[in-house]
Amino acid sequence: MNTAGETNNPKGYEPDFALKKIIGVQVPLEDVFTPEKIAAGNRVIEISRESFFASAEEEIKKLSALVDAVASSEASVPIVATIASNIKGEVEIYGYPLIRKICAHIMETCRDEQNKAVRLALINDLTQALTYCIRNEIKDDGGKTGKALLADVSRFLTEEKAKKK
Repeated sequence: MNTAGETNNPKGYEPDFALKKIIGVQVPLEDVFTPEKIAAGNRVIEISRESFFASAEEEIKKLSALVDAVASSEASVPIVATIASNIKGEVEIYGYPLIRKICAHIMETCRDEQNKAVRLALINDLTQALTYCIRNEIKDDGGKTGKALLADVSRFLTEEKAKKK
């Protein structure tokens, strides 16, 4: 039996170390990470993953309304970045690379203070792309279309940065 006090883990990670330290008891790792507990945890993650797209729809509605508000007031830009950050954080868990990258580009664009008209147009376009990905439950990299979208956005952002110098 492998207990928390033994170090068969090459990285030395002991998930129950704090518990052992607090109560002074050695908890067998087999009791902590049973196949049943691991399977149950995986089921929770899968259920959560499935519900992501339903909850993300509400975030998209908020984001779209804010993007419209950005046209009349720059004050909404930080909120747009926050919502994109929230969505990005959620998809980090599930591994949806295209959605994560679009959110990262929205956040980067929101930080750009230079050309506000270009920034607004790009935020609007990226929000539309994000809306499409979420409503169509695109869970991978989007194939050729997703790669082309990200390449276009990256090229555009690089060109904009070069203009500033």
